[in-house]
Amino acid sequence: MDNIERMVEADKANNIPVDSSSTYTLERMIVEVNGDRNRQVIKDFANSIRVGDGKAISDYSSQIESGVDLNITVKTPGGGSIATFLPLNINFFWPNVRV
Repeated sequence: MDNIERMVEADKANNIPVDSSSTYTLERMIVEVNGDRNRQVIKDFANSIRVGDGKAISDYSSQIESGVDLNITVKTPGGGSIATFLPLNINFFWPNVRV
């Protein structure tokens, strides 16, 4: 989501008056359109999907979401703490892998 938030902030900085966060989220959720995994095809699809269909996809995603909260608080060596997000990606499971 961090990337989506940055994209929305960039839109605001460029004076784009439309909130595209739902479209950006759909672009990340959809992995394939009619067998095509090309990111540009998925982006075009997400930008042209009907509002009701986009909402149905978002609603379905919310229903099947794991509900695991990956927000964590990490203590710093100085005695303070930092609120952050625990990314479950390849580096979490295999920290020495170079991708």
